[in-house]
Amino acid sequence: MYAVFVQHVATDEGKTLVRQHISDFDAQTIYKELVEYHLNSMHAEMTGDSILQFLTSFKLGITPWKGKTTVSFVTYFLEQLRLYNELQLSAGSTAMNNQFKVTVFDQAVQGIEDLRQVQITFNTLCLQLKQKATFQEYFSLLHEASTVYDAHQQSRSRSHAHDSRRVYATRINEASEFTVNDDFITTQDKSR
Repeated sequence: MYAVFVQHVATDEGKTLVRQHISDFDAQTIYKELVEYHLNSMHAEMTGDSILQFLTSFKLGITPWKGKTTVSFVTYFLEQLRLYNELQLSAGSTAMNNQFKVTVFDQAVQGIEDLRQVQITFNTLCLQLKQKATFQEYFSLLHEASTVYDAHQQSRSRSHAHDSRRVYATRINEASEFTVNDDFITTQDKSR
C-alpha cells in the first residue's frame, strides 16, 4: 500500500507524509494523517468556504461554465454539495438540509429558462400529489430536464452549422482602378 501512496499522492502535504514514513512504510498512519488533514485542518475549512462560495454564487448561463453540457454542470454541482456536506460533518457541523440544497440548485440554474421551470413543475407536482418534496426527486427532475436541454441545444447547433458556412467572393479585374472620395470608394474599370 505504501508503494501506491508513493505513486499516486500528488499534494504537497501528502508527499510530506509519505516521506516521513519512508523508513517504516506505515501506509495506515499515512492514510489516517491524510484523512485528518483533508477533513479537519485549516485547508479543509478553506476548501469548505470555497465550495460554499461556488454553491451560493454560480449562475449557469450567466457565469462561464468550463464544462460542455448542463448535465455535466448538474453532476458537478451535486458532487460539490456532497463534498461540502462531508467536510461539515467531519468538522462536527450539521449538513445542509434538503430544502437548502434545492434552493441553491435552483438559484444556480436560473439563467436557463428550461431549467428554471423545473422548480415550478416540481412544486406543482408535490402540491397536486400532496406529498413532501425530496431533494432526490428534485435532482432527478433537474437531471432529466438538463438531458433534454442538452439534446435540444446539440440538435440546434447541428442544424445551424449548415447555415453558417457561407463564402462571399468578388471578382476584381487587374485593370480596375480605385478612387477614394470622402464618402465612399469607387471602382472604375479601365478596360472599357
